[in-house]
Amino acid sequence: MAPSSTLPYITSHIYTVYLLFSTTLHLFLQIFLSLLSLPATLNTHLLHNGARYLEEHYHTPNAFALITGATDGIGRAFALELAERGWNIILHGRTQARIKPLLEHLRQKYPRQTFLPLPIDAANVRAGGISQALQELVPGVCVTLLINNAGALPPVRAFSGLSDEEVIDNVAVNVTFGALVVKALMNGWFGRRACVLGMGSVGAVMTLPGTPTYSGSKSFTRKFYACLRTQLSSPHPAFATPASSSPSTQLEILPILVGGVRTKMTPISEDGNIFFLTPQAFARHALAKVGLGREVYGYFWHEVQMWCITIWPEEGGMRGWVNKAMMRGVEKLRAEGWRRLSDGARMVDGRLVERGDGH
Repeated sequence: MAPSSTLPYITSHIYTVYLLFSTTLHLFLQIFLSLLSLPATLNTHLLHNGARYLEEHYHTPNAFALITGATDGIGRAFALELAERGWNIILHGRTQARIKPLLEHLRQKYPRQTFLPLPIDAANVRAGGISQALQELVPGVCVTLLINNAGALPPVRAFSGLSDEEVIDNVAVNVTFGALVVKALMNGWFGRRACVLGMGSVGAVMTLPGTPTYSGSKSFTRKFYACLRTQLSSPHPAFATPASSSPSTQLEILPILVGGVRTKMTPISEDGNIFFLTPQAFARHALAKVGLGREVYGYFWHEVQMWCITIWPEEGGMRGWVNKAMMRGVEKLRAEGWRRLSDGARMVDGRLVERGDGH
């Protein structure tokens, strides 16, 4: 009996030694690979001149940028930034009423540019609906920049407490709508050269509590753009461009991994936190990545933040422990922000403004 009773003890110690050795080896290799990729990281965030690339390759006369989810948060910040740079813009929003304030603001401030509304309910898009809405715009619209930004969190409560409609709508907004927008534009609306900025999320990399449908959707989005980019470069005849599409289009697929940005999704108003930036700042950082043609983090410190998680191995629960430790403080800040929003506060340019404030 004695040998058998000591077997679990011995096995446990052997596994502990194995975990210690494998974790150390994993960390060493990850740090070594990170050092090898350091030049590429510095080029991505410091040296690459995406603003110039955007102007030289995609900002052609009469070209349009189409921004989905343009009425608030990051999408609105992209619209303001591109308008400042002289772009014509198609503004997508759920309804004409939601688009109208931003549309009127841009038309008044930039009268020589063209701004068009594209009202489509992303949660209830039907087959052919996006193409039909595009056809109702002015003739000859040529899109050379798509910022596929529309996305939403489901109500913040237990997954079992969500209604079927809330789950279906959330997946439709985050998955189906974005894929259909890309497909519609590929069938004759893109210019000879065009770029797709697909807004992803660090939720596809780390585990975010309380957002199963959102994080799962962003995992789909990440793989969707990776597969689409590979398909576009494939010589296989099955992937040849159909006659209805624009065969001469050179399409850059640029998925952007988004971390903490101060919007209604992350209502944190805390100056001095390098991991949470305003939508306006994030839009500038993301546009600076145009021309790289691969998945990148939109902001340097978001990449550092995810590196601190992904450097750890899955086995043994180390990555999960680091993930939980990192999210613990964030969730407290988000919960406080959501409480203030429910009490009547508003997010204005990345800051929580209390009800009655004059801003």
